[in-house]
Order: sequence, then structure tokens, then C-alpha cells
Amino acid sequence: MNHLKTVYLRRRSAAFVAVGAAACLAGAGAGTAHAATPLACIGTGGATPAVDNIAPVGMDVTFAGDLPDAAVGQRFSIRPTVNYNLSNAYLKQLGLAGALDEGDNNLNAVTFWVKVRGTNTVEQQQVLRAVVNPTFGRYNGTTQLGDRTKTSTRIHWNGATQTATVRYYDRDSASTTPQRIEQQIAGTAQLDTTGVAWTPSSSAPIEFSVAPAGSFGALPVGAQWRRASSTAAAPTLANPANLTASPATNVPDADPLTTAYPYGSVYARLAVGNATDAGTAGADWDDLSHVSLDCVTGDVEVTNSTIAYSDVGKRAQDVAPAGDSGRYTVLASVAVPFVRVTPAAVAKPMTCIDHLGRYISREVNPYQMVFRAPDPGTFKPGSPYTLGGVKLDVTLDPAVIKGLYDNLLSYQVLPSEQRLGKSLKMWIALEGRGTTEGVQIVRVDGSWTATFQDPDGQPGSGDEIFPETPLTFDVPASTWTPAGNGPISVGLAQPGTIPVVSGLVGFGHEGAAGAVYDAFPYGSLYIRAETGRYGETLDCSRGAVDISNPSVAFSNLGRKTPSPQIPTPVAAGAPQPTTTVAAGSGGRYTITPKPFEAITVVPAAAAPPVIPAPPVTPAPAPTPAPVRSTITSTALKVTKAGKVAVSVACPAAAKVACTGTAQLRSVAPVALRKGAKKAIVTVAGKVRYSVAPGKAKALSLGLSQAGKTTLKGRRSLKVKIVLTPAGGKLTTKTVTLGAS
Repeated sequence: MNHLKTVYLRRRSAAFVAVGAAACLAGAGAGTAHAATPLACIGTGGATPAVDNIAPVGMDVTFAGDLPDAAVGQRFSIRPTVNYNLSNAYLKQLGLAGALDEGDNNLNAVTFWVKVRGTNTVEQQQVLRAVVNPTFGRYNGTTQLGDRTKTSTRIHWNGATQTATVRYYDRDSASTTPQRIEQQIAGTAQLDTTGVAWTPSSSAPIEFSVAPAGSFGALPVGAQWRRASSTAAAPTLANPANLTASPATNVPDADPLTTAYPYGSVYARLAVGNATDAGTAGADWDDLSHVSLDCVTGDVEVTNSTIAYSDVGKRAQDVAPAGDSGRYTVLASVAVPFVRVTPAAVAKPMTCIDHLGRYISREVNPYQMVFRAPDPGTFKPGSPYTLGGVKLDVTLDPAVIKGLYDNLLSYQVLPSEQRLGKSLKMWIALEGRGTTEGVQIVRVDGSWTATFQDPDGQPGSGDEIFPETPLTFDVPASTWTPAGNGPISVGLAQPGTIPVVSGLVGFGHEGAAGAVYDAFPYGSLYIRAETGRYGETLDCSRGAVDISNPSVAFSNLGRKTPSPQIPTPVAAGAPQPTTTVAAGSGGRYTITPKPFEAITVVPAAAAPPVIPAPPVTPAPAPTPAPVRSTITSTALKVTKAGKVAVSVACPAAAKVACTGTAQLRSVAPVALRKGAKKAIVTVAGKVRYSVAPGKAKALSLGLSQAGKTTLKGRRSLKVKIVLTPAGGKLTTKTVTLGAS
């Protein structure tokens, strides 16, 4: 699958130019690379803050990996990354500005916000966020609840020599000796795309890039540290100076800055604090510093140093909270795309909650899944009908196969001969309209297989190629009871119609013994494919599936609400555990189903023919002699609407109504244009009439185009009224037609 990777980089700092150039070479990769776009950051000042607010850091936004499936009108997600390099020059700048204490300072967290622009999308611009490198956990009065990483990152500041170094410690060890010492902090942060999706407006390519400078507007940044979702409840900072005063309500990772007004469209906040205060009662949290990096695509200059620096950003000094608007001149440039996606014109028919795909930020994915049915024949009213021979075609795209490959490889169960395969189970909810059953669940027991190519013969080396793989499954026969004489329509049922999938076995943390649990699917087609230890779950619906509440955690147990909780799944026969897990992820998704679409329509068998008795043919009634209509008009006039009224009468002696058509023709030949041959023209087209015996009626005839042309420039025209009765001879009358 082709993809495009591009990086943004560089500013005026020589230290950053070297770092940025290396990042550009490393990030270009395969595909088309763009020229770099300069990225300049405003940060906390150094010894002379009037001029030192341009931060010598390296930062760029990239995308790598498989492109998502995209189609017109079908939402999809991408997960870009932020590459960052907090140079030694920048760390020294923090020390000179007083943001670092003497000695070790924990780097508690770095939070990134990026305003991303997507051309040819309904959304146009959206904010993505990432949090990396947290050191502190939330203090609960007796124990520090730390994160799961084993490494603690600390910035060591020596004020006497004005030097800053980065020290990494083993958090599981009591040793005060750092494992290693660096001159900079560099890494990659994956932006969180939970609840953020893009909708293609057309099949034209979509280019993703950093949005123009100043796109954020008001950016809520307060209390964002280490929270998995921007919608999660914000912590409070009740008493940062003294934890012992109220340990239950103090949250040391809260940020006192509530809202920023960035100049740029890439924004970061760093929390640093004295390592000696960590996790001790009475810790002095007012030593905790929060600093900003406000980055624009282009360049930034300090042009009015009399305006003091403020991390509030682009906001006037006479409003609250006060910013430093007017201090800088932003020389913005257009950001180049970091990835390009070309949507398909037609969306894939199925959308699935993808258990394996969520690990690469593609939790909801479209799949090519199509049902095929043979000629269904007919059903006999009142007798059961069996539908058989239905097949389900499923296409696995390269990204899916790679995920299956990686899972098998990680548990050392990769088959030989460059083939993949494991067992598979599938539950399908079928709806039979016009039947007494309504909905039935059929189960498929089979296997999935795929091939891959490994040029160097070394599994997992990264050169593997995964061709798109079509699979076909036989859908078991189903029997339906007709509810009447109308046709039977069988198709995929609406989402949520599979009541429960029982007896799933997971071989993850429990190993070979396996864990047995139940699932309650969101969709109407549920697939469980074995992939080594952890099985792949696809919960599929016809329609759109959106992550509407990302604060509800993912669960492959399905649609049940997270509360109440259920016992953690354990191996069959094992004792019940003391811990519990959420029963599902109810509320996380919004599913908009498509209208019912039949896989097959079965008509009722035709009833045996009934031979009727020979009909008795009555003697024909005598046909009355036709009676000629009469024309009572003596002169005609054209109305402004281009209509002509002709009066027609039917003799009282007539036995039936006088019927026929009426039209106007020119008496003499005329030429419709100069040089044309003269001919009799139809002045007004035919109009049908029906007049009761002894009655008269005015007929309204509309002028033809030839009639309008002929009358143009004339005061009058001799015309012939022609009546053509349903039976009998023509009736004509010559009269004068006056122009309007």
C-alpha cells in the first residue's frame, strides 16, 4: 500500500538545523517527499528574556505506516506523530529562566496539541493531542501511584556552571546513579485520534498538514497531564504548596494555565519539578514549573521586547488572562502535507469495530464483505422454505493481513511456506421479512488463510509484502416459515440483533489454558479469527460506526454498559478472580444503520391455472351512424397567452357524444423564413374534444411555433378550422384569425 511521508523542520538555531536535517533524512522514506517547512517555537526565556524567547528545539509532524481505507462520505482516522528534540541549548535556557531547581528535576510530562488540516474533508481542521514521558503518579496520601514505565527522566541543572544534562534512572531501583546521561531529550509522540475522524467530501486526494498559524484560537490546556482523553474529568489543584493539608484533593499533575491562545498550530506544555519532592508527604508542589512551546510553520521574531513574555500567548495585555500580543512578528509559511490519502468513490459495504486494528489507531474499519445468493426459486404459501447456497465474500486488505502476521509472529506460531491461517468462527444475524421467524442467527465454522512474501527469508524484518486476499465462506442453510402470500426477503439484520456469543476462548494472559467469556456484539455479523494467543474480533454492521464517547474504554465484550462489572475471564474450571472488568463498552459508539437490503427475494409459487367456462358472447349492439359536428365560430382571435377559442356544437339528434380532434391550418401556402419554399402550415396543433348531444363547447387551441412565426407582422390570417371526428367525414370552415 503506497503512502506519503513528510516532515516539518528547522529554525534559525544551529543546534536545531543539525537535528532537523537528520530527521528529514530519516523521515522521508518511500514515496514522494516534500521540501521541509520551517517550524519556529516561542518558549520560556533564558538569561535575557527580552530576546531569548525563540526556543532552540526541534519538532516535526510525520505519518508512517499503512494508510487507512477511505471512501466518499465514509469516516476514517489517521494517527500522525510528533518528533521532538529538546536540545541542550533549550534545557539550559530553562535553567537560566529559573524554571529548573538546582540538581535533578523530574520531567513529569510533555503534552502536545496539533491543529491538523485535511483538504477535501467535511471537518477541514481538527485538534489532536498526545501525552508522553510522565514521571509522577497521583499522590493519595500514603503511596505514589506511578506510571508503568521503568525509566524516570530528570533534567539536572547546575546553576554555578550553567550546564544542563538529561539523566535516566531505573524507577524500580533505589540506586541514585543514573543509567545513562544525555545532552538532549528526543522522542516520538503518537497523537491520539480517539473520537477524531475525517469524512471525504469527494474522491479527490486528501492532503493532511499542520494547519495555518493561529488556527487554535482559544486552546484549553489546564489539567491535561496524563489523561487518556480530552473529555475525561479534569483534576483540581486545591493546594499545590502543601500536600498534607488535603492529600485527597491535591493533584500534582494539574496545570495552572487554563486556556492558551497560541500563535502557532503546534503547541506543547512541559511540567518539570524537583525530584527530591516526589512522593513525599509535605512535598512542595509550588516548585513544579509549567513551560510552553508555541510553534508556527515559518519563523518568529521578537519585534517589541517592551511587552513581557506570557505563556498565555496571543492575547492583549489589558484582558484577563493577559497575553503578550504585539511582542512577536510571525512570518508564517504554508505547511507541506505529511500524508496524502485518495478516497475511493464507493464505500465498502461493512463497517467493523476492529479489535486488532485499534492497536494501530484504526479501531473502526471498513471491510469488503458481500453476500451472494443463487436463484431462490419460489416458496409455497403455508409450507417452510429453506434458503441454501448463500456465500459470503470477504476481502482482507494488506494492513489487516500484516496485523494477523504480526500477532502470529509474536507468539512464534508463524506457519512455514509463507502462508498464514487459523480457525475462524462467524455469527450472522439474518432477517427474514414476510416470515414468522423474523431474525435467525446462523454460525459459520471455518478458517482464514492468507499468503505473504518475505524476500530476505527473515520473519519480522520489515520487508514482508502482504497481497490483498479474497476469502469465500459458505453460509449455512436457514429455514423460514412464510407469514402470508407475499414474497420473502432475507438480508442482514439490523445492528444489535445477535443476543449473545457464548463460549469464546482467549489464550492471552492465561496462556494455553485459555479464558472463557461471553460477548454481546454491536453489529449483526461477528467474526472471531484465531491469531496465535490473542484472537481477532470483528464486530460488523451495515452503516456508519462512530466513536461518540471516547471516555468509555474499549472492550471486545460488546455493547453492554461498563457497569456493572463482571469477573475477569479465567480459564475454564479455574476459581473466580477477585478483580473485575467492565462488562462491555456501551455508550462508546454511535451506529447509524443503512436501510434493509435483501440478500435474496423469494416469490410465492404461482397458483394452478383455473380453466373458466366458455364465455357467452352477446349479440353486438347496433353501431349508431356517425353524426358530424358543426363549427359555430365565425372569426377567431389570438389571446395574449397564445390561445385560440374554437366553438364546436353536437346536433341534438346524435345518439352519442360527438368526439374527435380540432386543429387550425393556413388556407394559403406561406414561407416560414426568407427563401424557404411556401407550404400549408399547422397554425394550432390538435386538441381532442367530446361534446354531448345538443350541446356546444369552446375548445382552446395553442398556437404552434409555425403559427406564431406566420402571424408575426400580420394583422390577420385566413385559416381553416379542421374537425376530424371519431367516425365520419371531416368538417372544415374558413375564417379570419386576428393577431393579438
